[in-house]
Amino acid sequence: MTADIQVAGDGLRRGLEPAAMPFGHSSIAAMVANLPHSDEIALKDAFGTLSYSKLSERIAKACAVLSDFGVSRGTIVAASAPNHSDLVVAFLAAQCMGAVWLGFNRTLVTAEKVNLLVDSGAEILICDDVVATALEMERERAPKVRAILTTHHADASFAKAIDAAAPLSIAFDAVDPHAPAGLTYTSGTTGQPKGAVHSQHSIMAFVNAAASLETGAWAPRLRRSLAVSMTILNCMIYGPVLALATGGSFVSVARVDAASIGYAIDSDRIEMINCAPTTVHDLFMNPDLAHFSLASLKALAAGGAAVSGTLREAVRSRLRIELFEDYGMTESPCGVAWGAGEVPGALTYAYPHVAIAIMDDGGREVAPGHVGELCVGPTGSGPWKDVYTGLLGYRGLPDVTRATFFGRWLRTGDMASRSPEGAVTIVGRKKEMIIRGGANIYPVEIEQILRRDNRIAEAMVTALPDARLGEVVAAYLKLAEGVAADAALKASLIKLCGSELARYKIPEHWIVIDTVPRNAMNKPIKAELANTPQLRL
Repeated sequence: MTADIQVAGDGLRRGLEPAAMPFGHSSIAAMVANLPHSDEIALKDAFGTLSYSKLSERIAKACAVLSDFGVSRGTIVAASAPNHSDLVVAFLAAQCMGAVWLGFNRTLVTAEKVNLLVDSGAEILICDDVVATALEMERERAPKVRAILTTHHADASFAKAIDAAAPLSIAFDAVDPHAPAGLTYTSGTTGQPKGAVHSQHSIMAFVNAAASLETGAWAPRLRRSLAVSMTILNCMIYGPVLALATGGSFVSVARVDAASIGYAIDSDRIEMINCAPTTVHDLFMNPDLAHFSLASLKALAAGGAAVSGTLREAVRSRLRIELFEDYGMTESPCGVAWGAGEVPGALTYAYPHVAIAIMDDGGREVAPGHVGELCVGPTGSGPWKDVYTGLLGYRGLPDVTRATFFGRWLRTGDMASRSPEGAVTIVGRKKEMIIRGGANIYPVEIEQILRRDNRIAEAMVTALPDARLGEVVAAYLKLAEGVAADAALKASLIKLCGSELARYKIPEHWIVIDTVPRNAMNKPIKAELANTPQLRL
């Protein structure tokens, strides 16, 4: 990969010149072109199944529909709908035409959806009836949107148009794998959302690298699903794209609450599923859901937040499999590293296409055992050398793109340390670091200790202002069912923290909350904790 990487005025990097894929397809379009013509099930949802042969035909018909609405290379196609097979069809069709996919969660309020449509310049919106009705009323605020196509039921306009269309002959090799293909907005928990841009190459680099492992969570021909909204680009990749690339099948579950996921696992015999840790917790710790067998699962992955040792043991004892903890981000895209309990709380392995470095503020690697910013770049050796590009940049934000990289290294904003054996432990977000009287404190270090206590369902540590010290440590706790919020609990938690932490890291404020504020990706929003009903211990 060339070192002469420049950031253009559109916020995207130029001069990346990655190496060719050593495994798998060079683009999503190439993957679609090579789907097998078989009667094996490719996609399943509440409306029925699609074989691989029928899927190829439906993608070609969807390309014809999108073409009729003016979609071509570079067109922004937005989507916001519950999980179902035609959502996957729409994504794959857009990629085959060289369009750019923008998925956003239905849980966003209408104003947020409009802002994303305006900022992205989206021209087509594929959505369910609820989103369509709300956005039709705000249509004048997003004048570039030419058409709103409804989906998620048999009589929806997008589904009916596909059924009536003649398949479009697609020149798959005409798609540039290095052009923008996916646009996904950061969660916005710490500021104005930014549009991260990815190419088909960067997407398939993750898919191919994961598939090349051919074991565990990446074994071929598994029946896969996920418990999050797949309009979001990373979720679309983790779910249906990875399923199809490995010759498996994908089951769309429209409702992603734990009860619906448990029912789907048992009824559809799902073998691999990606969940948020809270969903895994509910499936294995909530007695009201204990009737679900979950016995078909061969692999279970959790990402987005730390996993407690108690939860990991519950999965192990019930299913005799290890809970796979995946670390990734919007900008990767998808996974960077994973662990399965080999070192508690640590990421033991990097995906084959990436390298991890722990760097100081000047872009220099720190010594093992020291804390620095976790950075991700292309591996420098082996068959995957220089294949990884990751984020092309932030749409229209060249200064932000420049600040996000040390040369070829993506700065994640996560603070971490590496053991002499190579295991990486995340200690907190750089922007979340608490500075108490000049001493740096990383919230995750404290959260991991508290989450090991089975009386604590969830723990979030943040800063509260202090006149003398500047900031002090506050622990927000959601208690397990039946646990009393009293002085005895506080005393025992202080003792627990004191056994593993320096005194200055022990929380000075202990706050019990009933609910955890979350964003569309189910991640806790610490900025909103102060506004949550609470009880101070």
